[in-house]
Amino acid sequence: WHQDAPYWPLTPMATVTAWIAIDDVDVGNSAMRVIPGSHRHGVLSKRPSRADEHNVLSTSIDLPSDALPPTAFEMRAGQFSLHHDLLVHGSLPNTSDRRRCGLTVRYAPVTVRTDNQEWNESAILCRGHDASGHWRCPPMPLADEPRHGHRIIGGN
Repeated sequence: WHQDAPYWPLTPMATVTAWIAIDDVDVGNSAMRVIPGSHRHGVLSKRPSRADEHNVLSTSIDLPSDALPPTAFEMRAGQFSLHHDLLVHGSLPNTSDRRRCGLTVRYAPVTVRTDNQEWNESAILCRGHDASGHWRCPPMPLADEPRHGHRIIGGN
């Protein structure tokens, strides 16, 4: 089990993750499991993982005593889940013969800050304006013209 927020160089903690299923995902190929309502507990203390946990993050958290049972996010390819950066989640090892692949997109308001140069320069402003100028986003194209082999769809 883990929370995303303690691993990210962002403050305040106000980020939403969209996990977009590339493949069908179910319990059989290790769907992500979440502890409903666990984001309300704030940041939980991390501890070094035990060898029997086989944790790729090398740290784990212990669930609060009042934690609800885990719920699996089963999805068809193309569907997505949304979760807060403090939601406790994780997955078991995929022991099936099927791949479990997804794309992660994170969304945060411009009031969130980072001191990580790479994160700061690779963000994309979805809409509006960052009056503070904190996020050094690439400029938005002004027209629907092919650029670098891509086509801009929608927007103005």
